Amino acid sequence: MNSYIRPIGAAGCCGWFNLKTLAVAFGAFVVSGFVCSAAFTDNFQFDTVGAPPSGWTLSGTNGTTATENVAAEGANNFLALRNTSGSTAIGASRSDVVTGTSETSGFLQFDIRFNQGIAGADLQMILFASKAGYCSSCLQPIQLDFFHGAYNTNNPLLFTSRGNNGYPPADPNAGAAITNNFPIGSWQTIRVDFYSNGPDPSQPRGTYTVSWNGITNSYYYLNQGDLFSNPNSIALDKLYIATDTAPTSESVDIDNIQFIPEPSAAMLLMAGGLLLWRRRGGR
Repeated sequence: MNSYIRPIGAAGCCGWFNLKTLAVAFGAFVVSGFVCSAAFTDNFQFDTVGAPPSGWTLSGTNGTTATENVAAEGANNFLALRNTSGSTAIGASRSDVVTGTSETSGFLQFDIRFNQGIAGADLQMILFASKAGYCSSCLQPIQLDFFHGAYNTNNPLLFTSRGNNGYPPADPNAGAAITNNFPIGSWQTIRVDFYSNGPDPSQPRGTYTVSWNGITNSYYYLNQGDLFSNPNSIALDKLYIATDTAPTSESVDIDNIQFIPEPSAAMLLMAGGLLLWRRRGGR
């Protein structure tokens, strides 16, 4: 800290450099903090084990056979989805809506572990998008699905993304499997990078990639209503996790979620770069 309060003058030009760099870095940090308020990260470490996680909206829980609580293994906390009700579909969602913020590009990354297969249902990870004139859940441009095939009722799971299936222009990867060998019983990291205004004017709805274990598939946003006609108003602002129907058995864990719009990521990198610059050049 002392280096930041050195006197400014001919002999103290290095002190001026430090002050200037600190001010710029602090400004970048403030801006990134404002932008990042439109995103969220959650590793559940500050939540109470055995209770629902803070900041999440839960549905379908009954406290006994259908629960969405924080669990722990050693020092690690995570969101545990447990369901043996046979009649209740549970869902967990978290929004990051901030007025004036438009998340037209960025990424979602999370860790997921299936402790068993999902009997009688599939697990969906959906990124909702907001747009004037639409309900908060009417636009779902990105959807990931984990399920058993009709002839694959044992381990492992199929992992796909729906893509723009059924609407022109055709998405060559719509419904394409990312893997038909998604493992049971181990933590897996998945990343989705999204860009709401596609580079091709004839296909402007938006594009995204899904990456897992060295595999990356590319997709178009699901075309819902006039989503493709005005892509700049699309803001991905909610993560939703649920089964499509009531499973007879479900045990899924979620951890280390990062839902980051591109501007905040860029500003955080800027702040980190400036601090590194000060560290290298200010001595």
